[in-house]
Amino acid sequence: MSEETPLPNSPPIPLPKKGCSPRPETSGTQLNLRTNREMASSAFKLSREQERIYITKRQAGFGKQEAIKAKEHLHTAQKKSLCGRHVEDQKQQKIMKRMEREEEAKKHLEKIAAAIHSTEEAPAAA
Repeated sequence: MSEETPLPNSPPIPLPKKGCSPRPETSGTQLNLRTNREMASSAFKLSREQERIYITKRQAGFGKQEAIKAKEHLHTAQKKSLCGRHVEDQKQQKIMKRMEREEEAKKHLEKIAAAIHSTEEAPAAA
């Protein structure tokens, strides 16, 4: 039993054909390697270019958003500067209206006082 005998159930190993080798020759391997390297290089260049285009488009999109925000900001700032005082919330609006009414009342009282004062001085001068 020192000699090894193949198991009866195992299939026979096929013999390699003489005209066909399982592996390409050295020049074929070199051509395959060169082709694979060139394909990988061109794929890398293409992916790098596409990534650059994507980043550029993304930055342009952010730039457009910022431009829109800036335009809106300038528009509101111009409105505020043309309107004079700009009030932000309702509480401030109420305070501003009350102050305006008080100023109008003071002006009205000053006119009445001036009219009374001018009528009192007229008979005294005569």
